[in-house]
Amino acid sequence: MGRKYCLRCNQVIAAGQAHYGQHIYCFKEIFLVSEVLEFHSLARKESSSNKEQKSLLPHLTSYFAGNYKKYEGKLGDLSYILKFSKSEYPELAPVEYVCNKIAYYCGIPTPKPFTLIEMADDELAFVSKNFMHTMKTHSTLVHIYRYLEGGAENYNVETISNTIFRETKASQDVTNFFKVLLFDSLIGNHDRHGSNLALFETAKEKQLAPIYDNPSYLGLESGGMLKADFSPKGKIWTKDSKEPGMTEYLEEISRLGVFEMAEDFFNKLPIERIRSTISEAVCLSDPMKNVLLKLIDKRYLELKKYVENRRN
Repeated sequence: MGRKYCLRCNQVIAAGQAHYGQHIYCFKEIFLVSEVLEFHSLARKESSSNKEQKSLLPHLTSYFAGNYKKYEGKLGDLSYILKFSKSEYPELAPVEYVCNKIAYYCGIPTPKPFTLIEMADDELAFVSKNFMHTMKTHSTLVHIYRYLEGGAENYNVETISNTIFRETKASQDVTNFFKVLLFDSLIGNHDRHGSNLALFETAKEKQLAPIYDNPSYLGLESGGMLKADFSPKGKIWTKDSKEPGMTEYLEEISRLGVFEMAEDFFNKLPIERIRSTISEAVCLSDPMKNVLLKLIDKRYLELKKYVENRRN
């Protein structure tokens, strides 16, 4: 039997020291528990696309929905979401885990904690805290599409950014939205639909919810296709493009007068840390590592070129 490596720290696990595919101490640390606990009370979750999105326009529905086996479960008294890859997309869960680490590096607020665990029969699950259970009393989660009027033409950067500011009055929420656009383009998330941007809403205030559902499209590929050259496009339109990539989003952000935000995103982007995170991830196959690195390097160069040209 070969060596077993921790899904969290990528280091070798000694015999008898593993729990859900992690070192026991890694598991305790990420979940902030003092003893070894088991997930319990798992309940299969129906995809929102099956329940409420059937009546929505295509740009507001999820491409990833249905590609996971999704459960709600508990660890101790806290609620978590567990997303298992289906057999036809074996690396989707580990790809989402790695992409959430990149989101964290980019300063994007995501549900925490999040991690990758191994269940029975070597099934991997991306796990994140169910923030719906930690919201303020009398607070509700409202998907962004419910604040928008009209059809596909209104699911665009300008309308969404204006809507977020109108509803929350918080410039940081708008900045975080712009950062999400650049992050999505960097990793190749082509599915930022109207149900995975949302606001917390109470009688007194509204604020942008943590950013969830963050996998790269590449998590849906496998086998020989991982040798291909991919260029996923964003789902949120710009004024001039219905298939925006990194450059189109940068042009739109500049058109809206906030180029400094994009420049700050570039200045703070820890590209070497991102590269090493992917290269060292024991949860990813070598072909998946290579194709992710290839896409991210391409998008990073587009970001770098645009920012440096604007500076000059």
